[in-house]
Amino acid sequence: MSTTRALIQVMGCLLAVAAASACTRTAPAPPPTAGASAGPSGNPGDPGVAVVTHAQAGLMKLDGVAALPAGHGVQPHAGYPGKGYHYGVFRNPDELAAFLRVADVATLPEVDWIREVVAYVVLDAQTNALDAPRLTAGADRATLTVTVDGIEPFYADRTPFALAVIRLGTIEQLTFQLDGGRELGTIPVSSE
Repeated sequence: MSTTRALIQVMGCLLAVAAASACTRTAPAPPPTAGASAGPSGNPGDPGVAVVTHAQAGLMKLDGVAALPAGHGVQPHAGYPGKGYHYGVFRNPDELAAFLRVADVATLPEVDWIREVVAYVVLDAQTNALDAPRLTAGADRATLTVTVDGIEPFYADRTPFALAVIRLGTIEQLTFQLDGGRELGTIPVSSE
């Protein structure tokens, strides 16, 4: 994201925050690509391949950090007022609904809680921006990558977030990383 586009977007978000709820950006889920997301059969259309069915990013209320599921991962980020990057998955509708309400984030599309999870990355620094996450998947492991835009406005009561609804397929591990390869951590996931 260019700095100019990011500044325009931030200004729009700040105006939206004053007028309504949190500003979010959604991205259409890209179809899986051969090689990067080929599953056990080598076919990107294989139902065993994990795919993102919905992705979004934007600003949420800072209070939403306290509503993240217990036991989620935290990767410190020096130089910012918060603890750093929070990452994990919502595994049921009650956890997700509580978070969306407190964080003032628009409701997500319907989630199939048997086959899908909602993965998140939240930077509690009250600055910067996160783009909608993207997924690279193999037979039993996938990596969710989030791009950080280092713009430096200060959001008084907001902080950046990124969410992805992931149809798990056959993966057992989900790794979270920032664009550029900085790994935040890996958590176990299961499709059923």
